[in-house]
Amino acid sequence: MDTILTTVLFLAALVGVVAALGVAARPRRTRRLANRNLREDLLTGVAVLRGWGEVEARRVDRNLEEMRAGTSERR
Repeated sequence: MDTILTTVLFLAALVGVVAALGVAARPRRTRRLANRNLREDLLTGVAVLRGWGEVEARRVDRNLEEMRAGTSERR
């Protein structure tokens, strides 16, 4: 019984991996909401990174302000 269960689980995992590879290998233009060329992909990536950078900078500034406020209250 354990052999049958192990075989079934192995085959299910194998089918999942094959399906994932099939989706990854499909041309990008056939996927929904995919940019059509490398330039747009790069510009989108740069915009995302800039957005993350701005969010991170705001978070760091907020944390520094909270730390300064906490330090001044302790004095």
